[in-house]
Amino acid sequence: MSGMNISTATREDISGVWNERWGGEPIVISGECIRVPEVYGYKISEGRKLLGLITVRESAHYLEIVSLDSFSENKGIGSALIEKAAERALETDKKRVVLTTTNDNTKALGFYQRQGFVISSFKKNGAARSRRLKPSIPLWGDLNIPIRDEIGLELLLKKGRTGLKKGKVEILSYDPGWRISFIQEKIQIASALGRYCCCIEHIGSTSVPGMEAKPVIDILIGAGSSANIGCIVKILEDRGYEHSPGASTRERVFLKRTVKDLSLCHLHIVKFGSKEWNKHILFRNILRRNEEAFAKYLRIKRSLAENFRVNREKYTEAKSEIIGNILKRGL
Repeated sequence: MSGMNISTATREDISGVWNERWGGEPIVISGECIRVPEVYGYKISEGRKLLGLITVRESAHYLEIVSLDSFSENKGIGSALIEKAAERALETDKKRVVLTTTNDNTKALGFYQRQGFVISSFKKNGAARSRRLKPSIPLWGDLNIPIRDEIGLELLLKKGRTGLKKGKVEILSYDPGWRISFIQEKIQIASALGRYCCCIEHIGSTSVPGMEAKPVIDILIGAGSSANIGCIVKILEDRGYEHSPGASTRERVFLKRTVKDLSLCHLHIVKFGSKEWNKHILFRNILRRNEEAFAKYLRIKRSLAENFRVNREKYTEAKSEIIGNILKRGL
């Protein structure tokens, strides 16, 4: 997300996207008309260029995504906006994020399920009922599929299992709750760091849907300047994170949070937009988008985990070569 900015959307932003993508107001969900003043939203932009927008509304127990639009493919725009919605839900003590789509929207159904959503309801002929309220809703969608039924999905805001004993290597099946664990940690870190921090990103294998991983959340913290890194370290140490000089490098300061000898999360503090920042983001994005790189990395991880079960240092060292090769080839 380097170079991109996420911010609160204005009503003009929302109206413009709804007019372009949704046939204007209202958006109709399950027979209910929803208008711009009833929602709020977030947008991602690069300079003055709008890359994506999400609109949501709240109830007592959940946050509902009303619309999600990405104008730039394969840049993680949709994922980042969903993450922002989940962050807002957690900040307001909601238990889940919900949304409704239609049966023809096969691409979106796949996307949402990769984001951790599960199908929670099915309303046969739901779109037909909504069409009575908004006749401009098309009869046919992509691939000449009739727009007929409404499908509800939900994302439970439940933390994943985390915690790994010092020196041990254990990789687990992917847990969608790892993303929630990251968001909860991010909220606390962002609140503590304030102006010293430009951006906080989820990295490492727990940030890649479907990837097996050690149950430790890796977090990349972008400092506004190199001079801010020392202040960030001090603030985080005061909040219980442990600085590990031996695991740090010239470009990256490493901290960790442990409870009863279990590592829960690792923090990597670098200058925002630096070569080190871009390397971590690029590697994560390659694994998220490239099936060949994903499969290759997973295969090698499994082998290394078997060989170095009680030697995490050797495991990490051995992974470095394959990470370098994937970055070099851009797989």
